[in-house]
Amino acid sequence: MDTLKIDLIVQNIRLGFYVAGFLSNILMLVVYSRKSLRKISVSTYIRAIGVVYLILISFRIMEISLLMLKINISTYSEIVCKFYAYFWYLLSPLSAWLEAATCFDRFLVIICPAKFVFLRKTRFQMLIIFIITLAVMSIYLHLAFKFHLFVWETSLNNEVRYC
Repeated sequence: MDTLKIDLIVQNIRLGFYVAGFLSNILMLVVYSRKSLRKISVSTYIRAIGVVYLILISFRIMEISLLMLKINISTYSEIVCKFYAYFWYLLSPLSAWLEAATCFDRFLVIICPAKFVFLRKTRFQMLIIFIITLAVMSIYLHLAFKFHLFVWETSLNNEVRYC
């Protein structure tokens, strides 16, 4: 088999997994948005994790779809390159830290339910999500300045662009 055909098959399989992940995250958001499940102390965290994963997966689906059309979005301009690189390094750790906050919240509520009643309040959970998001954004801010768009001129008057 030709390597281009194999690459296309692999891209289609990856795209299928991403679409399945996208749909399962939408289902998770719908389920945890129900009134009965909104009362669970970790439902706010789980919905925030679902939103982060939806953003991550939707951009990955867009990237694969454009790459199948031979379009690399990260090489359009310097600003797109920087945003694109920062974005990928930001979202994965953000979801991991939100999962850690969920586990810590659950741990404290189970150990001493009377002492940590404030952890069940949605406002406090939103504040924790906001603080974690700002902390992760500031930790990875240096990456916005690290990545650059490189353009090479070839002997055939073509450009090779790499972020």
